[in-house]
Amino acid sequence: MKRAHILFLIIALSCASYGQNLNREILLKRKQTHIKQYDTARKQANQYFLKMEFNGYRIINPIEHAALLQKQIERIELYYTDFQVSDSFKQSSLNGKRLEELEKLVPTLHQQTGIVWRFIGQTGAKSSNEAQSYYHGFVITYRDLEFIDRKEELVLLDSVSSLLSELRDTVVGIECQTKIRNHKKWTGKYLPNDLRKRNTGIRYKRRGLIARRKREYLTLTKTITHCDTLWSVSGKMPALSYMADSTVTQVLERKMKDWGKAMVVTDVTGSMYPYVLQLQIWMRLNFHTTDCRNFVFFNDGNKMHDRSKRAGKVGGIYSVKADNYIAMEIKCKEAMKGGDGGDGQENDIEAMLEAQRKYPECKEIILIADNYSPVRDMILLRQLKRPVHIILCGTQSGFINVEYLQIAYETGGSVHTIEEDIENMARLSEGEEIEIAGQRYKIQNGKFNVVRGT
Repeated sequence: MKRAHILFLIIALSCASYGQNLNREILLKRKQTHIKQYDTARKQANQYFLKMEFNGYRIINPIEHAALLQKQIERIELYYTDFQVSDSFKQSSLNGKRLEELEKLVPTLHQQTGIVWRFIGQTGAKSSNEAQSYYHGFVITYRDLEFIDRKEELVLLDSVSSLLSELRDTVVGIECQTKIRNHKKWTGKYLPNDLRKRNTGIRYKRRGLIARRKREYLTLTKTITHCDTLWSVSGKMPALSYMADSTVTQVLERKMKDWGKAMVVTDVTGSMYPYVLQLQIWMRLNFHTTDCRNFVFFNDGNKMHDRSKRAGKVGGIYSVKADNYIAMEIKCKEAMKGGDGGDGQENDIEAMLEAQRKYPECKEIILIADNYSPVRDMILLRQLKRPVHIILCGTQSGFINVEYLQIAYETGGSVHTIEEDIENMARLSEGEEIEIAGQRYKIQNGKFNVVRGT
């Protein structure tokens, strides 16, 4: 179909998350990871340190957080050394005190959901003096967005929906293309081998036993005319302020024409609010020019308690076959009202499996995903039978969640950031590398791993 004239919107959006209390006991029971030593030189632009002494729990530099009070926290990592001076020492007890100090410094932690927590023990120290030279404390990764709660998100969503409803779709013309196709049809008769007989119109009903005759064909011409309606979206949109991360808008502009009749699966948990709104705006402006009509929205469990969530059985999945833009918008809001996530993990694959089951006529999946959220149900990945094209949101820091690379690789799909399109991933072989935002990733034993030092 022909593209409509596009009304460009530049909009400032905020991320939201709220809901669960910080439960130190549950956090301390999480599986810990271990490395030899954390390299503080690898600090990213969207990270800051809250430092502590070896064997201490007081935050040495609380002023670091004061300058970033309104940022949305995406990931909290606690680094410590495994080296123990006393056999009676309990690391979990010290880590508990450190979490308590963090909660005092950041009282809004209980308002934010979707935070990824990691506890990382450093194993390289062999003495107390060496351990004291290691980094101890929190590494906070944030997004450069203020956070608001889900109620405020929905109010803002309604206000933008109201503005979009004032736009009008106008038919500006019809464009037709005519194609001529020729094909041969057998007459049911055979031609004489003798050219003089053939020219006099002699034909045979049988092929002949000795001198095998050729079939007679007629060339038929078929004219096919296909017409497309040309649409324009018109109306006045109030000027809105600039939004730095327009990943969804940019990728849909570049790639939607290549994906055809795909189904769109979207994470609508709290941290994804800006990107959900971009999808809605883009679809409002382009609904008549795309074949995309099937949408699935997921919120990771409809406010289900995190401890009750099991891979493949989390729920909070809302789907719609939309005949118009309004139907898509209504279902999206329903999903957002149903829940806004919980812990950092999301049920991406469960949602895609639901889309695959419900809309078998669609041959591709477009996943709008949160780069900072681990995929809860990677164990279900091999059940996906459609290529997954992932629009990866929140990649400004250069960090890429390798789970999404794995999904695209194993399904024969692709990964897309605000500036890059990483395609033909299924063609990658063991040991090959790809580069995204200056960072290289290598396939080792069938899995993507970060190539250190890049």
